[in-house]
Amino acid sequence: MTNLNTTARQPSLSLVAKNDGSSISFPSKKLEKKIRNLVARLGRKALKGASKVDPILGRNSGHVSVGASFQRQHGLHLPNVLAALLKHYGLVVFTDHKIPVFQTARSLVEGNTPDALRDVRIQASGDVAFHYKADLVVFCPTSGWLGVFDGKRGLGNSDSSSKLALEPKLRAVHLSVSCYMRMQGYNVVSNDTRVIDFYGQTGYPTDLKVDGCELDDYFGIPVQQALAAFNNAMAVERAKAFNLMAPASGDQTGDVMAQPVSDFLFPQVHQNAVADLLDDTGADTMSLSTMRKMLAAASLPLAA
Repeated sequence: MTNLNTTARQPSLSLVAKNDGSSISFPSKKLEKKIRNLVARLGRKALKGASKVDPILGRNSGHVSVGASFQRQHGLHLPNVLAALLKHYGLVVFTDHKIPVFQTARSLVEGNTPDALRDVRIQASGDVAFHYKADLVVFCPTSGWLGVFDGKRGLGNSDSSSKLALEPKLRAVHLSVSCYMRMQGYNVVSNDTRVIDFYGQTGYPTDLKVDGCELDDYFGIPVQQALAAFNNAMAVERAKAFNLMAPASGDQTGDVMAQPVSDFLFPQVHQNAVADLLDDTGADTMSLSTMRKMLAAASLPLAA
């Protein structure tokens, strides 16, 4: 996954996407340039595979290949773009970060229900059962909140074998990651571990995921408009690629550019999920937004 490094800074004004959909609205020109370059590069990469002819698809091979490439790269880079946005707002973010999961944590997950383990944490010692590569590890220096995330594009139900493998891994990570990160020098007070289900259709349990439409509420940071602008930019680049292959295809770039950026926001596919995310479910399991509200209520200063 490409790392879009940005310099941590104080919050800027809320993101405002232009309704004409013709330009990308990001919290900084530097980040906007990085996103534009990324999207253009992904477009060139997609076109490289368009010359291969599938014996079944025939003359449609190029469009199928390019479309599949854009879908795949969009899913791969959604967590990366989110990482860049969170860094911009002062959070510490790691991408593709390996986290050791200890045998004690795995055994506890295998022998107990999620509710029974809600407030259980273990010491980072003993045998390591496996390493989990997190798409995102997010730390808030002010509050001590830590989030560990597996990103899914989420336009379809994840297959049952994938869910059966990932769910216990994430629950085991949740048990041990706080102590591990403290050993790395981070003063972790609370941690949350979730699937980021951008389009909301993976089928993971609600206590283990956050949908794309809930990200602003979850982090307490305005990221959804910028992600919609990234989605819009990918759609425009895909239309450009299709037009290069077949100018008379009728799928004109201008039509996509004319769509408002709001058309590219992640849809809300579940009811009342945001309320569940912001509930205080335990001292060591909550969203960053809830953690910040608790600090504000206690009159503690907030950065970022």
